[in-house]
Amino acid sequence: MKHLIFTIAAAALLVLATETASAQLSKTAIGGNLAISFDRDNFYFGIAPKGQYYFTDNFRGEAVVTFFLPKNSIMFLDLGINLHYLFPIADNASLYPILGASFYAMSEEKRSDLSLWPTGALGGGIELAFLENWVVSGELKYKITTNSQRNYGMLTVG
Repeated sequence: MKHLIFTIAAAALLVLATETASAQLSKTAIGGNLAISFDRDNFYFGIAPKGQYYFTDNFRGEAVVTFFLPKNSIMFLDLGINLHYLFPIADNASLYPILGASFYAMSEEKRSDLSLWPTGALGGGIELAFLENWVVSGELKYKITTNSQRNYGMLTVG
């Protein structure tokens, strides 16, 4: 059964990759970020693969999964979608506000259950183009969870 599920998941990923590759390249973008999550007491480091779709030249949606490295027997991830509206400030630079929603999942080694909270995100970012199809971005977001003790900030660069 596990082999069948793995085969179906691999086939679905292959189809998605083929669809992404055949789409208009000017409307989609893929990439990744390095992330730092912080709250009152802790810092967590992670990586975040992402995909973006441009609805217009300045308005885009983003899907991102941030995997955080385990620390103090705690592992967590953030699975989210964000909306950006780009305000050009120079030929190769844009500022953008961020509005998003995600699920924050946390697992502690001592416990076998998985805690899951819906979250909202507010923030901003900057994007700098340095080659025709390559950009570097930096973002600062505040993540608001349904568990107010789990609200956190996130800084990403990628």
